[in-house]
Amino acid sequence: MAGEIDPRGFAAAQRAGYAEADPTLDLDGTDAAQKLTILARAAFGHAPPVLRKTGIVGLSAETVQAALRRGRVIRLVASCTADAGEVAPRELPLSHPLAGCAGAENRLLIDGSLLRGTGAGRWPTTQAVLADLLDLAGAEPRASRVPSAA
Repeated sequence: MAGEIDPRGFAAAQRAGYAEADPTLDLDGTDAAQKLTILARAAFGHAPPVLRKTGIVGLSAETVQAALRRGRVIRLVASCTADAGEVAPRELPLSHPLAGCAGAENRLLIDGSLLRGTGAGRWPTTQAVLADLLDLAGAEPRASRVPSAA
């Protein structure tokens, strides 16, 4: 799972409604670790017994620029197996499926299959909340009930 890293872009992301007023949990990797735990529970039936977390706090612009000069990008990547998980900045080649995230897009790579979608903002959040409420109510979601993210 990966999201775009731009330590200087949080003010713009906040204005666009993508980042929290207090981005601490995004910057220190906590938000990604929480999401990874949810995915691990769905995949393995339990949270990873070991979960290492390193956020992008302290990641310098020079480090990001050096990666770009090498034809690579740095993304905050959350990964796990049934035994362990990790959230950390990773330098990826531009050809890597997780390297192309932009803006509010998130990507999930499972055994070579890539899933992607908008991970922040008004409509994606609304869709997720409505889907959760319908799940809790035991209702079948209908296309007419869930607003489009278009």
